[in-house]
Order: sequence, then structure tokens, then C-alpha cells
Amino acid sequence: MQQFLVLTVGRALDPQDGDEQTQAYMGEWQAWLGGLVASGALDSGRPLEPGGKVVDKDGVKDYVPEEIGIGGYLIINAESLQDAAKIAQGSPHVAIGGSAIIRPCLSVPQ
Repeated sequence: MQQFLVLTVGRALDPQDGDEQTQAYMGEWQAWLGGLVASGALDSGRPLEPGGKVVDKDGVKDYVPEEIGIGGYLIINAESLQDAAKIAQGSPHVAIGGSAIIRPCLSVPQ
């Protein structure tokens, strides 16, 4: 089993928004994530708040999503990159037009 980072891209929303459509969407997420937990595929993950910082050798500046707005992340367990992609395809986020970036995580010796 290998670990993969899944970044959700686009279609950001506020999970605290009380409107019916948002709450229905959040219910879909909870059901999907519950299935991943039950299968052992989900290691961790969370939505991200807007904003942040970019740190480089020249200093620190505000993060502004320009080309790719990353809305959250998951760490999932899968047999292969293709299996991880199949898992991500089942996301409610992808179903409404968002996308996902999937990256294999390297094993680090302890």
C-alpha cells in the first residue's frame, strides 16, 4: 500500500454556509469520506481556509490563488497511482466540476 496526496482544486465553498445546497454538498462529502475511512483508504485530510503565506528566500508574502486555487487535501492509501485516481474520481468535488491533483508520497526511512 502506498500513500498519495490529493489536492482539491477549484470550486471552493464555506462549509459553514447554512444554505441548503451547500449543506447537501457537505453531506455528500461526509458520506464519501466515511466510505474511505471504512475501507481504510483515508489517512487524513481537511478543507483549507482562504489565504495563507508564501515563503521563499526573499521573505514572506500573502498567498493569492492565481492559477490553481487549492481548497483542501487528503492523504489516501492506494495500491497504485491509478487506484488513487479512481478514488479521487468519486469525490463530490470532481462531480460538480472541480479537479484533483494526485501526487505519490515518497517513503522516508526512519
